[in-house]
Amino acid sequence: MGNDLFRKILEKAEIVNEPLNYDVVVIGGGIAGIEAALDLAEMDYKVLLVEKETTVGGKMLLLSKVFPTLDCASCISTPKMAAAAHHPNIELWTYSEVTSIDVKGRGDFEVTVLKKPRFVNDALCTGCGKCEDVCPVVIPRELDYGLRGRKAAYIPFDTAVPKITVVDVDNCIFCGQCERVCPAGAIDFTQKPKIYRVKTHALIITTGYRLFPAERKESYGYGKVPNVITAMQMERLLSPTRPFNSVLRPSDGKEPSSIGYVLCVGSRDKTVGNPRCSQVCCMYSIKQAQLILGAVPLADVTIYCMDIRAYGKGFEEFYQKAKAMGVRFVRSRVAKIEGLPNGNVKVIYEDIDDGKVKSAEHDLVVLSVGLLPSSNDVVSIIHGAKLTVDALGFIITDPSAPTQTNIEGIFAAGCATGPKDIPDTILEAASAAARCAAYLRLLKQERMTTVEVVSDGEK
Repeated sequence: MGNDLFRKILEKAEIVNEPLNYDVVVIGGGIAGIEAALDLAEMDYKVLLVEKETTVGGKMLLLSKVFPTLDCASCISTPKMAAAAHHPNIELWTYSEVTSIDVKGRGDFEVTVLKKPRFVNDALCTGCGKCEDVCPVVIPRELDYGLRGRKAAYIPFDTAVPKITVVDVDNCIFCGQCERVCPAGAIDFTQKPKIYRVKTHALIITTGYRLFPAERKESYGYGKVPNVITAMQMERLLSPTRPFNSVLRPSDGKEPSSIGYVLCVGSRDKTVGNPRCSQVCCMYSIKQAQLILGAVPLADVTIYCMDIRAYGKGFEEFYQKAKAMGVRFVRSRVAKIEGLPNGNVKVIYEDIDDGKVKSAEHDLVVLSVGLLPSSNDVVSIIHGAKLTVDALGFIITDPSAPTQTNIEGIFAAGCATGPKDIPDTILEAASAAARCAAYLRLLKQERMTTVEVVSDGEK
């Protein structure tokens, strides 16, 4: 089966002529988009929340705990995901992409949205998972970064919202087993993509970030050395919804007794075109180190870093706690990572304090990758005005109004405007919602016309 079958299906999308109107369209269903949508919905505005993935939740859905409190990430995000899905003022479109934004005038935007087919009837699917059980196809699971497999007919995540099956037609062998076993008769291979045109008065862009592709740093061996993984893969190994019941290294399933972290992979590094600090890598690495010592108490954890940027509330205490737990910090710059015949990994680095080149051997090495903007797709589809971004692609906002972009009526929040942690992301999303609401109220007042009442020839 060709891998481009789904793309060919999308090319034959049907245009829906039914006009749709919303006060605000929020692009991106991560924690920032959900927070902004909920705040606006509570103020009685009609919101369309568009998410390109099959579930809302964004990257936060994949995390184990948050720093520096070590609160459960899912316990924070899942109730908000459910609230957004059930709020009467929010229309939630997952597996949908904004393909065009036309700026018609002040407070007048036309947004084109492509809704992809799940090949499952949303109204009938109960998320029972029987189709997934019988599906004979197994491929790497994207949300677990390949650490375990998924079926061609699958529910994206245990806590997915909405919890509806998706059929991956590019990998489906069309054996028909899912159709036969589905008690609700929800499997529908005749579904077609649809294109909607939506009128709105304002937009909030919360498209988040993408992780630096670690394979671009070739000297670190990601993708070639089996026991070199990224920090997001380690998050999945530590998460309550983790693929295994322990921290295991990929090559042989061994529980690692020595783990090395390499910080600033793809950030603060001009050789890969990203001189900017990603702001969260230091703290999420320290968080993972503490969680590893909880899961594997006898493990040695070494963090190779240029320095530690513990700038937020409680961050310094969190850092000192990690040192007290036995985490070793080495001020260094890692030059090369090599695989050894026994499966271990050799780290060659310059010790900044000693001024010498040294090497160390670990069972497993974790690359703390930086954050890159994912708003490029949105920026390129805006017509009638140009959204300004910085040299790296993050959206530039007004310093005196940090969520207002250069286009009136378009706001941005979260990592779309630059790397930031979860509390700052939620705070900024709430700010964007408040500023958007103020803009909508002003727009409404300006559009109200004075009504003159004429009675007996007098006004």
